[in-house]
Amino acid sequence: MSSKAVLKSSLIGYIYRGMRVLGIILTIAGTWVLGDIVYHSLVGGKAEATISRLHVVCVLQATGAMAGTVRTEVECSEADKTMAQYPNVPFSIGEIPYGYFAFNAEDGTAYDVRAPLAYLEALGAENGSTVPIVYQRSNPAEIRAAMPMAALLRGLSFLTGGVAILFAVLTVRWIASQRRGIEVDVQRLREAHSNQVRRSVRLPVDAVVNTASTARASQQRR
Repeated sequence: MSSKAVLKSSLIGYIYRGMRVLGIILTIAGTWVLGDIVYHSLVGGKAEATISRLHVVCVLQATGAMAGTVRTEVECSEADKTMAQYPNVPFSIGEIPYGYFAFNAEDGTAYDVRAPLAYLEALGAENGSTVPIVYQRSNPAEIRAAMPMAALLRGLSFLTGGVAILFAVLTVRWIASQRRGIEVDVQRLREAHSNQVRRSVRLPVDAVVNTASTARASQQRR
């Protein structure tokens, strides 16, 4: 089976196509994440937000066979009451710290927006801490971190991984193409050699046939 055929079938072919699809998906995802960051940094409004107060809520997450079916955020004082509504569902309890981010938009309007500290990469911040943010000019209540390092690193890792996989796929494709060229040359040489052998073998056979025909003609004349 030729190298080109191998890439179209068999287990190696499926792995090859799977890697190609994965590389394309990762490259698109990385480009999308980085493009989103750049877009909002260019068109969004910039401000220095001050954390006016902190607020912690509890997250109730179903576990075991019910995992993923029930997840809710409640006031920590209401956690026991909420779990009592699902007596047969085991829960794990976590906490999410929120902050109220006070800032002034470019038009001077004051806003106080509630958002998770992790989303704005401000975990560990205290009351009065200042956090650089970017907000949507059409809806200043939509805010994000001015330089989201976590999202930036995630986008770079997606893009780098995707490009690396695509480069490996292209390398495999190039090697297969080169090998296919060698296989064609070898096949041509094999055919030329076979033709030469057939010609070499056919000449003596023709001579024998001609000799036999001459002998029969002589006998008939006699």
